[in-house]
Amino acid sequence: LSVDIASWNTFWNYAALANTSVDTFYDMDTYAASYADFESALIYANSTLPCSKIGVALITQNVNTGSPLSYEEVEERFTLVESYGIRRIAIWDMPLPAYWWNRTSSFLNISLGGIPPLQVQSYTLSPTEFDANQPANLNLNLTVKGGLPPYLYELLLDGQMFFATTAPEPNLTLTVPLGVLVVGNHTFSVIVTDQEDTTILTLNKTIVVNPDPQITLFTANITNNLTVDQSVLLQVRVIGGTPPYTYTWYVNGQKLPTSNTSSKIVIRNLDAGENQVSVVIEDSAGYTIITKLFTIDVVTPQTIITYSPTPSLSRSPSSD
Repeated sequence: LSVDIASWNTFWNYAALANTSVDTFYDMDTYAASYADFESALIYANSTLPCSKIGVALITQNVNTGSPLSYEEVEERFTLVESYGIRRIAIWDMPLPAYWWNRTSSFLNISLGGIPPLQVQSYTLSPTEFDANQPANLNLNLTVKGGLPPYLYELLLDGQMFFATTAPEPNLTLTVPLGVLVVGNHTFSVIVTDQEDTTILTLNKTIVVNPDPQITLFTANITNNLTVDQSVLLQVRVIGGTPPYTYTWYVNGQKLPTSNTSSKIVIRNLDAGENQVSVVIEDSAGYTIITKLFTIDVVTPQTIITYSPTPSLSRSPSSD
């Protein structure tokens, strides 16, 4: 049996109530706007009622201003309740901010006799592959469970801590700007520490920084003195960067409709004279490079006219 009581009504004689068979008395006096009033009400309840029968009423917002209590204010009240060994609370009202759920969960863990072990629930990092001279901006999403909030999150790059933040929530979502990293592989991890100084370390994530792509445009065909009816096969070779690549081919500044993801192209119907070919290559990290102009000379075939004179007719002398 539980009963709500309040000292402002003389009907509720706390000393007399202490001797009843009621299991829990929820003290309405602790629905207080200020911490001082909350503390005073809790001291009075604890001095007149057995601790095992006290239930503390907690309010989510300042009744005088209508503003939600801050995490620090909530933490302060929970800490006082726990210092008295009180194991029952009532909260007014819904919906509860996220930090209320986390702090309430911690309170219940203590009330039930233990705190679940701190552990990683999920951990993602993306993207993890970049080109040299490209700023590495990572999206981190880490969720832990158990332990006692708030949590300290320490971010490590190659084993060295470069950023830290404290949050009451068990979920950390951040955009992490690492700047330009040197070419090669790097490790990323997070150390999480709860209020009880329990520490866990996430698995290492590997960040790959590729060298800038190098390109070579070549052909096995003869590219001088081609005729307009001849075709030419061109191919580009890419080393470095972050595959896959896309290729956009241009002839004399005009994009070819056959541009695609192929590193080879057959070009036909070139104009007579010098034709300038280039290709724009973009890797999956967004790095773009353009080849030097490749010249193909095309000549107009000469038309050869052959003249054959009509043979003259001659009369053979007749024999008499």
